[in-house]
Amino acid sequence: MLSPLHGIMFIFLAITLVSEFQTNWCEYLVGKYLASINEKRPEIGSVWETGDRTDTARSYLKTITDSRKDATRYAREASSFIQLASGILPGQWTHITKAHFKQLYLALPEPAAVAMMPPLELVWLFNGDTVDKVFCEGKAHGLDIYFLAPENRVVTQLTLTRTTLSELDQDNTVFNGSLKDIPDFQGRIIPSDKFFKTALTLAPDTLSELIIRPETLMPDRGIFSRVGIWPADPMGYVKLGFEVRGPEEDFVIFAKGRQWAVQKLTRRLQKSVQ
Repeated sequence: MLSPLHGIMFIFLAITLVSEFQTNWCEYLVGKYLASINEKRPEIGSVWETGDRTDTARSYLKTITDSRKDATRYAREASSFIQLASGILPGQWTHITKAHFKQLYLALPEPAAVAMMPPLELVWLFNGDTVDKVFCEGKAHGLDIYFLAPENRVVTQLTLTRTTLSELDQDNTVFNGSLKDIPDFQGRIIPSDKFFKTALTLAPDTLSELIIRPETLMPDRGIFSRVGIWPADPMGYVKLGFEVRGPEEDFVIFAKGRQWAVQKLTRRLQKSVQ
């Protein structure tokens, strides 16, 4: 037991143990080896299963989060109720501001707006502390809109079916005839070229509010000849009439613009005449 060989072996073992306790070099080497063969080893065991479930859960949460962000972005950019519904898939929900809902509501033709919700009810909901926020939920049948009180109680609910949405989006604001046949446009009719050339000189933020739903003017129905500007209404909007030279007879397509934007255009038109 006291031979020199045994003494050397004891000293070597003691040094090895002390160095392992000090630097953990054994675990480090084993870890490096396992990492080098990690892709070749079978992925089994409770640790791997736990990690796999964690990755799956994170991927699922990311999908939900991305879906929610998409719905919120579509809702924020929507300029009509049918665009709002098309951007929110069944099962998705998002928040819209009361100001945005009011903007979409006021952009509707008056008969469609009244049929969806009486204006007096909208005044009651928004001009007080009754409603705190508005949520939209995509449904297979269309869109549900919830008006919530501060304690998240549902004050009222709107259900917009696909049929209702298509009716709201229909262009039912066409008048068969010319602008001169509408008394309120008299004295406020200008050539279409002058209207558009002057409008395009406005600032981008003003131009975007000049016509609330320009897509109603996009279908190729003929050539615009004149544009009429209706007197402002109490809700802060101005009706615009675009006279189209049709193949058989003229007709007028109505659109809405924000009062302040139309006033800027009108002032610029008046300066061009002077």
